[in-house]
Amino acid sequence: MKRLLAPLTEARTWAGSLYLLLDLPFGIAWFTILIVGLSVGVGLVVVALVGLVILAATVFAGRLIGIVERARAKALLGLDVPPPAAREKPQGVWATMRVFLADQPGWKGVGYGLLMLPVGIANFTVVVTLWSVALFGVTFPLWGWAIENRVNDTYVIEGWTKAPYIAGVFVVGVLVLWARRLLCGRWCRWTAA
Repeated sequence: MKRLLAPLTEARTWAGSLYLLLDLPFGIAWFTILIVGLSVGVGLVVVALVGLVILAATVFAGRLIGIVERARAKALLGLDVPPPAAREKPQGVWATMRVFLADQPGWKGVGYGLLMLPVGIANFTVVVTLWSVALFGVTFPLWGWAIENRVNDTYVIEGWTKAPYIAGVFVVGVLVLWARRLLCGRWCRWTAA
């Protein structure tokens, strides 16, 4: 029994789940910041040069997103993603803005930040669903005896006929718990890299 429930006691299970759950709030934050920056920046480029400054700041925000995401992967998953090369230090305002606008890691961070919203929604939904099904199934033997179990609103499971039903729900819960563990480990590492 201890081996069956081992995923519940492992720190990497909880850290991986937390990593995937945090994808939603981070995805909302990154998407909001970047969409506002890109929309206002592109909209103001035609009217004023302020738009270029806003676009450069948005690309710089993309670089900051990369820093935060690397730190999050290191803290929760133990992944050490190497940082990009340092940016050159130009002299003058226009040269600095040109370097910011041509910053490849910054643009990668912008792309990553924009994709984090749909990926965060999917990750959050899958993790919450898998945890719900797994914990329901694993704990069902403790409380499944006390409730009325119906199948198709016509057949009521009563008495000792509940034992195979409860055992089956428990097995499904344990299988989902193990599947969640395996999927989370691989998926966390793939999305962080």
